[in-house]
Amino acid sequence: MKKLQSFLVWLFQNFGPLIVFLVTKSVMGLKPAILATLIWSIAEVIYLVGWKREKPSQFFCFSVGTTLLFGAIDLYSDNPFLFRYESVLTNVLTGLYFGATIFIGKPLIQEFAEKAKTDGIERPGAKTYLRYLTVAWSTYFFVKAGIYLHLANSSLSIEETTAIRSAFGPISFGVMLGGERLLRPAIIKALKAFKMLPALDQS
Repeated sequence: MKKLQSFLVWLFQNFGPLIVFLVTKSVMGLKPAILATLIWSIAEVIYLVGWKREKPSQFFCFSVGTTLLFGAIDLYSDNPFLFRYESVLTNVLTGLYFGATIFIGKPLIQEFAEKAKTDGIERPGAKTYLRYLTVAWSTYFFVKAGIYLHLANSSLSIEETTAIRSAFGPISFGVMLGGERLLRPAIIKALKAFKMLPALDQS
């Protein structure tokens, strides 16, 4: 139960705006979803910085920044002209952000794991594995951006593409999370077989 609670807290801390957007949109529509997401993001900043006196993570700042930017543009336009391509842009930016952390600072998945106090984070090879996992997530966002671009340029209506994205996004995200968890032993074994995972990791 504690692990589930910790996971839910982590999920909302890092992907709260996206969850709020998807839930609100399915119930109330696009404009209310954008407004609710903006309110949620601002409330998170006030709670973390003003109430808990915590320094927001870099990913939190990135997530809130992109949400506010695209949400504000869509909210103040008569027709949400960016909405058809917004998911393409946000996934490209997210993929770039994940990829940048591999070369600058600390790989993002490693940062997530350390904040969540994941067991075994200091085991030999763990940080190298988390670096590979960050590469995998970066690739995932780029692939998803490509799929969304294809949908945006297709003959489907914006309502149809939105419905497909609303289903594909959460499902693919769940598959990435659950699949990695389920296949982790096999992935680690394969990486060791190809000598991509060192016996010792002092990083």
